[in-house]
Amino acid sequence: MLSILAVIVWSGFWLFSRQTRINLVESMLMSGSDAGWSISHDAIRASGYPFRVDITLDNLTIRNSDHGLVWHLPRLQILMLSYQFDHIVIAFPETQDISLNRTDYRLTTDGMKASLTTDGAGGILKAFIMEAGRVNLTADTIPVQEIENLLIAIRHESATPGQHRVSLSSYSDADPPNTAILTQRDALLARVLMGLTLDGRFTASTPLGPDACSGDGLTLHRLVVNDLAVREQNAEINLSSDIEFSQAGIPEGWIDLEVNRIRNLLELVEILGYELGAAAGLAGQFIETLGKSLPDGGVGIRLNLSDGAARVFGLDILNVGPLRPLC
Repeated sequence: MLSILAVIVWSGFWLFSRQTRINLVESMLMSGSDAGWSISHDAIRASGYPFRVDITLDNLTIRNSDHGLVWHLPRLQILMLSYQFDHIVIAFPETQDISLNRTDYRLTTDGMKASLTTDGAGGILKAFIMEAGRVNLTADTIPVQEIENLLIAIRHESATPGQHRVSLSSYSDADPPNTAILTQRDALLARVLMGLTLDGRFTASTPLGPDACSGDGLTLHRLVVNDLAVREQNAEINLSSDIEFSQAGIPEGWIDLEVNRIRNLLELVEILGYELGAAAGLAGQFIETLGKSLPDGGVGIRLNLSDGAARVFGLDILNVGPLRPLC
């Protein structure tokens, strides 16, 4: 009799937990819609009795017209223990289709998953970890990029509500990415992702959670990069920074950059010059002259940010506008 009563009580608790998790997922999707994203999916399915609540979203499509983005996932699973409300595991499908600025990408992954830990009550982020053993990207059916190991982690660092530590690493010994169909900037990003490690922290205006994009939105107050290291076939770059953003979003601070070979930095300046104009090219000529005096062709520079301008060796190389809210 007691065992039957226990089963009935637990079943009632599981049904309550199931509905609570469905409401949580719907709330998260609704908050995304309120922030300017269009989200659609088939009916939410829940399973996992007796000890888990597994939420499945079929044909999930996320759109943002401002960025020309359409992201389609044939299935997304959100896995939770029925008796634990502060930990979520998200399992991504093997294949994801992404349309960005009229280019169709296909993302194929091996074991891509994310772990999300919150405070339980308000959904405030305590830790987010995403990893994948293999990531393969094609654009219009043409192979572009292959990464063998990818890790992204964001952790709440202290009692300061908006302060988080962030780390990222990616590695690949595959052939260099196919850059023929990419813009210069995207080609640079693809190469960087072949060997990248990042350790830093940021302070935002509000804790990361379901309501982060409400009100005045989520803005960045401070960005500290302890070490950003890029290792790829033709470059070895190290970067550190400490930047604070005013209430108007104007950056104040510094960026230190070290490059093993001057031609790598010149290539970077050239690519940035495509965006920034002649001033960056002038700085590149100055750096080239300095680099020729160094035995190994290496160079280290400091970029100072103040009063809405970026300066290298005292030269204003570009105007720096205010940083817009993240959402």
